[in-house]
Amino acid sequence: MSLTEKVNNPLKQAFSRWGAIAILCTLAVAFAGNHIAARFAFDNGANVTAAVLFRSIGTALALLVILKLAKISMYLPRVTFSRAIFIGLLVAIQSFCIYSAVAKIPVALALLIFNIFSLFYTLLHWLINGVRPSNKTLAIFPVVLIGLSLALNPFGWGQNANNLRIINDPYFWQGVTYASLAALAFGLVLTLTERWMTAVDARLRTLVFMIVVGILAGASTMFVDLRIPQNAVGWAGLIGLTILYGTAFSSLFILMPRLNMPQNSAAMNFEPIATIALAWALLGQKLQSIQLLGALIVVGAIVAIGTINSKRALPAKK
Repeated sequence: MSLTEKVNNPLKQAFSRWGAIAILCTLAVAFAGNHIAARFAFDNGANVTAAVLFRSIGTALALLVILKLAKISMYLPRVTFSRAIFIGLLVAIQSFCIYSAVAKIPVALALLIFNIFSLFYTLLHWLINGVRPSNKTLAIFPVVLIGLSLALNPFGWGQNANNLRIINDPYFWQGVTYASLAALAFGLVLTLTERWMTAVDARLRTLVFMIVVGILAGASTMFVDLRIPQNAVGWAGLIGLTILYGTAFSSLFILMPRLNMPQNSAAMNFEPIATIALAWALLGQKLQSIQLLGALIVVGAIVAIGTINSKRALPAKK
C-alpha cells in the first residue's frame, strides 16, 4: 500500500505485531467471559436453549448492521446458500454441545477440550480436502492427548475424596462428551467453510450460520422448555453472554483484515488460559496443579500446531 493510500484509508492499515496480539488476546478474554456468563445464567435458571437462542439472535443482528453499513450484497447462489445452511446446522450442534458442556463441568475444562477442534480440523482437512499434515504436526497430536488426560485427571491424582466423587460422576463425563462433540463439529465447520465458502464474505456467511442456529433454537422450544433466568444474576449472565459473544465475534471480523491472522492467530489460544483465571475468580472453580500443567501442555501444543500450519500456508520466498 502506498503512503497516499495509507493516509486516505487509515482503516486499511495493519496493526503492529504487538498491537494485533493485544487485540486478539482481548477478544479471547471476551470469548472466555461469554462462557463464564453462560455458567451464571445456567446456575440461575436458564437452560442451553435460551443461551443459544439469545446468542444467535444477538450476533445475527450485529452482523446484519455491519453488512448494511458496509453495503455488502446479501445475495448467495442457490448451491452456496444450501451449503451455508448445512454448515449452519453444524454450528447449531457445536453451540448446543459447548453450552451443554459448560453447564455440566468446570468451564475451563469444557473450553480446554473444545480447543482440540484444531486437531479435528487438521484430520478432517486431510480426509476431505486431501491436505496431509506435516510429520511435525502429527507428532504433536499425542502431546495434546497427554496434556488433556492430565487436565481431566481421571485417576484423581492429588484430589480429595469429594473431588474424586465429582470425577467419577457420569454427569462429568457427559460434559466431557459434549465438549468433544463440539470440537468435532467445529472442526468440520472450519473444513467445509474452507472448501465451500471461501469466496463468500465472512460476515455474510456467518450471518447465515447464526440465522440457521437461531431458527433451530427457536424450533427446539416446541420439544424442550425454554427456561429463562429466575433472578437478576441469571439475566445478567444471559445478557452478558450475548453482548460478549456478539461484540467479540463482530469485532474479530471487522478487524481481521488488519490483524495479520496467519502470523498472529495463535494469540486466540489465550482463551483457555483466560477461562481458567476467570472461572477461579468469578465462579470459584479451581483446578489442581496437575490439571493446570495439563492445560498448559494442551495450549502450548495447539499453539505449536497453529504455528507450523501458518508457516506452511505462507507463500515461498523468492
